[in-house]
This record gives sequence, C-alpha cells and structure tokens, in this order.
Amino acid sequence: PAQISIKRGDVTVGFCSGAQVDREGNLNTVRIGRAERPDVQLVGPILIPEHLALFGREIVMIPRHDTRTLVDHVDHLSGVGFPGGRSGREVLGLPGSGPEMIVTPKCIFGFDDDGLVFVRSVHQGVTASELRENTGFSLDIDDSIPRTPVPDDEELLVLRRDVDPHGLLRR
Repeated sequence: PAQISIKRGDVTVGFCSGAQVDREGNLNTVRIGRAERPDVQLVGPILIPEHLALFGREIVMIPRHDTRTLVDHVDHLSGVGFPGGRSGREVLGLPGSGPEMIVTPKCIFGFDDDGLVFVRSVHQGVTASELRENTGFSLDIDDSIPRTPVPDDEELLVLRRDVDPHGLLRR
C-alpha cells in the first residue's frame, strides 16, 4: 500500500484549532503572553505548521468566540495563515492554500483576496454588535451578512447516525 505524504500534497483537507487566531489566519498553540514570561504555556505546535503550510484546504475550528481567542496578532506563530496577504505565503514558499475558513460558535469567517478575514455568515441568534464585541480585531459587518444555514432533518440524521452515533458531540 502507498503511504500518504503531506509533502506530496496527498492531504487535501484538514481541521485544526488553537488558543489564538488572528485576522490573517495565523494560529497560536504554543503560549499566551511574552516569550520571556508567558502567562500560559500551551501544548505546542502538534502538526499545526504542517496543516497550514502543506494541506490543500484547512478549516480552523475555534471552540470559543471571544477577544482572547480572536486577536489582532497571535502571541506566538505556530501555523502560518496569510502574513502580509496571500502573496506572503508565496514569499515563504508555502505550497498549501492556507486556511479556508474559521468556524466559531458565533459565525463562519472566510478570507478575502488580500488574505484578511471577513464574516462569511453569522449563526442564528447572533447579532452584528455581538460579533464586534467578542472579536479582538475590527470587523466590517452589519445585519445584512447572511445567516449560517441550519442543518435540515436529513443532515441531522447523517450527523447523529454516521458522524456521532454515540452522542459524544451532544454532551
């Protein structure tokens, strides 16, 4: 059997998370605070550099949407998004496409042509002002942003039956 090689581009989609993500899609999984005396020491990179450098598409899943998690600049660069814009990846020689989206409990972010985050859709019940208050960088958003679609009955059935048959994600 052939072995999977991330350097060869065999991984076309990946999922990752971190303690901080910034408006350029850079991820931090190493520390919060200054390098000399961090406030919090985290788990470390754990393949995050490879995810964001080499995978075809990367979906960043952030379990909290607050100003401590969504920051203007990460305290430590564990995974590279679009530093200095999309051309910044090219300058660094990164073959992967970088982060495609950031999914939070309040919205889904995408990345524009310049590699900066924008609000793609807002989850049901979340307001534009709530997003602004809970995000550590400025957002160009109003109430005309599309709502994230709610899964229909068939999608819920597949999620519950096939993806999470033991209900682990519903606890």
